[in-house]
Amino acid sequence: MPGVQILALPSPLAPRTVPEVRQLAHDYAEQIAAMLTSGEPPDEMPVVTQPATTKKNPYPLCLCGCGQPNKQGRRFNQGHDMKVDSCLKQVNAGTMGAESLPAVLLEAARNTPTLEVHGFVISELIRRSGNAVSPAG
Repeated sequence: MPGVQILALPSPLAPRTVPEVRQLAHDYAEQIAAMLTSGEPPDEMPVVTQPATTKKNPYPLCLCGCGQPNKQGRRFNQGHDMKVDSCLKQVNAGTMGAESLPAVLLEAARNTPTLEVHGFVISELIRRSGNAVSPAG
């Protein structure tokens, strides 16, 4: 359609954290406002893009407790989730205490109460086992 201005934005529906979506809104606010009021983006404003390399990995170390760094966006290195799965099944069955789970996994459960591994919500499993998971502080 001739005369229609289009502003391409990175999708806010892609897996993004709330701070990342807020940053997108902040970065594009002037362009959107200018297009709504005048119909054209300001000439002096470059298009702002979010490089993928700025995304912070919430789990920099493998959650199995091996201490190895993770690839971007992963919680476990390949195959390491099965070690944790075995422990989670034992905690669920009551044959192992939740305090025996890897410390890095317990910390991740404190920071992300909805963290789920192989169908187990970690903080819920810890709560049911009788151990409290305190919120991050």
